[in-house]
Amino acid sequence: MPVHRSTSLISTEQSPSSIALILETLENAARFFAEAAAKMTPTEISKPLTPGEWSFHEVMAHLLTTNDVAMNAIVYALALKEPSLPEIHARREWGKAVRYEEHRFEDLLAAYQFKRRVMLHVLRDLTPKKWTTALHRPKSRSTTVYLQARGMALHDLEHVEHLKSLGKG
Repeated sequence: MPVHRSTSLISTEQSPSSIALILETLENAARFFAEAAAKMTPTEISKPLTPGEWSFHEVMAHLLTTNDVAMNAIVYALALKEPSLPEIHARREWGKAVRYEEHRFEDLLAAYQFKRRVMLHVLRDLTPKKWTTALHRPKSRSTTVYLQARGMALHDLEHVEHLKSLGKG
């Protein structure tokens, strides 16, 4: 799938308006995926979106995997005194271990929707200071809860825009 990151859509600088945009993007993306799925037949869901691309089923497995990794990082940051993130890639390592793509699409969508509601519940309760909580990575630069949530929102937005460009939403 071609990736066109619209990184300028949400500022790297934390502000009340950028936090609101992250929350809105995360919520709207979850709604979009459910609405897109409702308009597709089981055959459309399981077949590649375009030749050589993932199916919507595979996209949903990928979204669930990346949501897991992002949410775990945010929870580590909020729950631990000096959180250190493991060097784990959502698709290569986490995805290979959990194998979401082997599950029914309906179960993936339901799990994604539930986990997204949990993520939004956690994020909406954060004070501005909590959004700045640092997460350390042993082999790469550190990040914050804000930047982790921003990355998740931008990632979801890529998939929303791609599905829209194919007339799937």
